[in-house]
Amino acid sequence: MAELAMLPALPALPAHAVGAPPWASYNTRVSTLRSMKSRFGHMDGEVHAPGQNPGYHNPWVTMPHQIVPSPNTPQYGGPWPTAPQMQLPSGPRQGAWVQVHLRSAVDAETDTIAEKLQTLEGDLPWMYAEVDGWALNFYPEAKGPRPPRCASSVDLRALRRVEVTAQVMGPFVVSMIMEPGTFKFYTYSQEEAEQWRQTLTSVFVQFRQIEIHRRASPPKARPSAVPGVPAGAMAVPRTEAEAPSSSPLRDIYASCIEAVVQGQAPGPELFECIFQLYDVNGDGDLAFEELQQMVRDLLLVRKAEVQCALRRREMTKAVILDAHSQITLRTASATMSRLGERLLSDYESRLEKDGFESRCILLQSQLDLSADQRVALPEFLAGAPRILLPESELRAEAVFFETCSKAMRMQKKAEHLTKPAGLESDEEDEGICVQQ
Repeated sequence: MAELAMLPALPALPAHAVGAPPWASYNTRVSTLRSMKSRFGHMDGEVHAPGQNPGYHNPWVTMPHQIVPSPNTPQYGGPWPTAPQMQLPSGPRQGAWVQVHLRSAVDAETDTIAEKLQTLEGDLPWMYAEVDGWALNFYPEAKGPRPPRCASSVDLRALRRVEVTAQVMGPFVVSMIMEPGTFKFYTYSQEEAEQWRQTLTSVFVQFRQIEIHRRASPPKARPSAVPGVPAGAMAVPRTEAEAPSSSPLRDIYASCIEAVVQGQAPGPELFECIFQLYDVNGDGDLAFEELQQMVRDLLLVRKAEVQCALRRREMTKAVILDAHSQITLRTASATMSRLGERLLSDYESRLEKDGFESRCILLQSQLDLSADQRVALPEFLAGAPRILLPESELRAEAVFFETCSKAMRMQKKAEHLTKPAGLESDEEDEGICVQQ
């Protein structure tokens, strides 16, 4: 202890950055000496200033930089600037044992026939897959006391959609459609496959929401690139009051209902009209903002038509009918009210602010077959009849409008029979009316 007390005290570390001396590294010292060599042809020993010799250039030499002599801790000064923190998904970490082929196509080119047959037969190694943040990590089986190191990882930020398929007498395939290509892994439980699909889809939706909000433009009006389209038309969402009953979208929707009533599927020309109606910039693709506006307007039009039909039924006058007609009209009115309330509840739940953006992201991912985050016309025509306006939903709405038309015809017939001669009936817009 006495010897330690005799040692001089160490100087305190400087609080600010200190310039590096010329001898800080070997490369810096060599660069300084070579740059100070005598000028060619001069015998008086005139030298260049350090770093000013035009005849010497070495781009690999490290030039002097400032040295920060302290870590990022409070006792050594600071706090020093750090990189911004990455926003991670809010879901819990998901992990399970799966079968996966981690070798790339380049590595598999040198495989023998036996190795290729082994891969085709599905005898793949088992890996523990775990979702950690924006990465899907794969860990081999531990063969010692130490935990295994990560064998490979997949960046989930390039994910576009997830599909689950079942093989005949085989495992379930979880396909991750990504921008560079498709990545697959296998599991033997349908519950695990569906759980993987939900977890990966949730991570994809969260990243797309972060990306959309980060790239969102300020609320000020932007100049429109299309003549005749007002600036900021796509930035301001349309409200229920701005969805008139005589809009082209309403006519297209009525044509779809009429086709379903006749026992036919809506033709592709109707969906092409919807696509052209919302392709504002005319580039042949639907961006996310255009697709989001399409979904909102379509739901508003469908909701307005159902509300209009229910409002007309409530405004009808009570008339005296025979017993059979009274029972038929009462049954039709009850069915109409029940179906209308169910449809309105469905529309309102889809238009909720919390989940509307997520549903639009999922809709775009299902329509975007090329995984380029834009929906072209062929992709839209291939998926819109199945995703945007499913035939099952159109059939339920057709049943509602058929019931509405039946009740209104019975009501008008009763009014015509009980009305005194010489009085004209009040004509009003009947909305979507289908004939049985």
